Amino acid sequence: MTINTNCKYAGIGEAVIFLDGRFNYQKDRFGKALSKEPGTAGMAFVAVWQRKEKECESFYGSRGIERTLAGRQNLLAGCFALDAVLKEIKTGDWKSSGIQRVVLKTRDNYLYQGGADGRLFIWEMHEWMVKNDGTITERANRDLWEDMADTLNEYRDSGMKVAAQLLHQEKYPILSTLEANPIMLALEASNGTDLMKDRWFEETFGGGVLAKNAGRKPGHEFCKFVWLPFGKYGTMTGNRSGHV
Repeated sequence: MTINTNCKYAGIGEAVIFLDGRFNYQKDRFGKALSKEPGTAGMAFVAVWQRKEKECESFYGSRGIERTLAGRQNLLAGCFALDAVLKEIKTGDWKSSGIQRVVLKTRDNYLYQGGADGRLFIWEMHEWMVKNDGTITERANRDLWEDMADTLNEYRDSGMKVAAQLLHQEKYPILSTLEANPIMLALEASNGTDLMKDRWFEETFGGGVLAKNAGRKPGHEFCKFVWLPFGKYGTMTGNRSGHV
């Protein structure tokens, strides 16, 4: 697949990641969304690298999650995207690209604040604990923030810089010019049938009250935290572009 970006999304020696996460609440028998969790989710990204002045390469990936909590899908998408692009640069077709800078673009303020200014490394120094109303508790989504910290350290050890940018809602439609739009990819993945499991959710709630009506389907595998062709978030459903 070719994505016609006209090389306006990334500079030479730079890879830019656009990502999105979608969350679908459970529905009642009439198809109305219920205001409770868990729900299915989808995560997706499009990565663009400029080879020369008028020559770009890009690839994308998406995954659906069987059941998780609202607020995790964008962070899952960020971890998934950073991990996939890192593997592409280190061992994939972008190995000889000379990429020195990676930019993560998101609409999610929660993801941006955690990853933009190194805040998650401060959280890591405090062993992921946070004080709320005088009580010390573990920071929400610690498992994903730890994954992201590990991946960012791999980028640093490889001599690459990672920056984050917050895209405002009104400016995000620019991605509609991409044939592979992360918004639509994530939505499609969230409504798909080949869904992975959120290991944290399953280990935390299992068959408990929260998960009782989640529509668990037999035979689905947990998200495999092993190094697969596109990283620790499993094999990727998606395509690679040609040169544009």
